[in-house]
Amino acid sequence: MDRRRYLVLCIGAALSGCLGSTGTLIKGITWLRLKNNRDNARNIEVFIERDDEEVFREIYHLGTTSEQASIRVDDPVEGPGRFSIYVDVGDQLAHLSPSEFTDTNLSDTCVGVRFTLHKNGTVGFDYEPIQEC
Repeated sequence: MDRRRYLVLCIGAALSGCLGSTGTLIKGITWLRLKNNRDNARNIEVFIERDDEEVFREIYHLGTTSEQASIRVDDPVEGPGRFSIYVDVGDQLAHLSPSEFTDTNLSDTCVGVRFTLHKNGTVGFDYEPIQEC
């Protein structure tokens, strides 16, 4: 096989998707858990987009006592999708993009998402793979 024919075959294979999927996995969101580890109460706004269309928006008050510092929101969205999650804490806007979910196992159809306001002033997302929604 000559070099040109080999290059054409390689490029064709790459463009046909034979090297694996490059798309974002589609997952459902089973729950959101919002937690405040700071010394002051905060109002936060959570909104979720599916394919650039807003599908969820709520404002929550996170207090400082153990009873008020954590909120769990069950089933914030219906069905699977490529979701972007945003949390506005006033002085910061945190974002979890759909590509972040690609680390989850292919057999896990849903995720639970945790958002934490850390004591040191930073914020963070974490998620837990869930096999069944």
